Order: sequence, then C-alpha cells, then structure tokens
Amino acid sequence: MDDTVVTNIVASIIDANGKEIFYTTFEDAFAELAEGCTLKLYSDVELAKVLTIKTANVTIDGNDKTITQSAECTNEWALLYFEGAGAVTVKNATFDGIKGGAVVSEYTIGAAKI
Repeated sequence: MDDTVVTNIVASIIDANGKEIFYTTFEDAFAELAEGCTLKLYSDVELAKVLTIKTANVTIDGNDKTITQSAECTNEWALLYFEGAGAVTVKNATFDGIKGGAVVSEYTIGAAKI
C-alpha cells in the first residue's frame, strides 16, 4: 500500500477502470489525458495558453470549478480547443475571461449529442 500523501491537488485523471491519479497542476494532468479517461478538477485553474485536446472519447469534469483565461493568454476565442474525431465531453465547469466568459454544464462534441 502506498502511503504517499499528495497536497495541493489541482486535478486528477480517472482511467477507464476507475483508477484515479492526482496532479498538482492542470497542465500535468492534461498531458496525461488518454482515450476513455476523465480529467477532474479539484481547484480553480488559470491558463496562460490554449490547450488542444487531440484524444477522442474523453471527459473533462470541472467539478464546479472555474477555468480562467489569464492576461498572458492573447487568444480570445477558446481556452480548450478540440481537434480530431470522436467525442469530448466538458461538464460542470465555469469558463471565465473569454469575452465575458461562459458557463458549461455539459457539452459534447463529435459522435455524441451537442
């Protein structure tokens, strides 16, 4: 049994088998996002650049947290860009700083309903 205690958890990746791995940055968790996985937020995050999702059949569960576009990010249309085929679901997240911001409760792009 691993007795490691992780502090300052920002996000986790939950694989298709339900195993959850915790991360201290959103970017580190995002880098591990793979098909069939869920990225779950545990803290509000601020992004300085647009992140591209190239993996299909993934879920981003905002867990009622906020993803904010920082002043350093000059892109005005998106914080998360979806590229490729398949479904990407974003739910329970508030997006702030994108031309007034938007609240996303559940949105699917690709094979599933929009």
